[in-house]
Amino acid sequence: MSEIENLKLQHPTYWSRNPNIWGSLSDWDIYFIDKVPGCNKREAHRSLSVELDILLDNLPRKNRRFSKANALKKALEVSLYYALVAHLLFVILPILCSRDLSDFSHKATRVLA
Repeated sequence: MSEIENLKLQHPTYWSRNPNIWGSLSDWDIYFIDKVPGCNKREAHRSLSVELDILLDNLPRKNRRFSKANALKKALEVSLYYALVAHLLFVILPILCSRDLSDFSHKATRVLA
């Protein structure tokens, strides 16, 4: 489709398809990993984010492709949010909890007294 061909997309064949078969984030991941062997999910999502920004900046708002790209962008943002929360819970929090907090506890007691 000409509206896709004129954009500077890295993967125009993916976006030239009917937007009803673009699928979900997982579908993009499978497509991207097939096209770029050895990449990881973070790279796939970074690429998707760039592609979606290009689409959203250039497609007419009242367009099925725009609506689908916008839905994928929102799903990607939710996915990134949950990845960040998981990182905080399972990586950062255990590190903070393992530190010696006795000095902090002593200071907090003085402030509260």
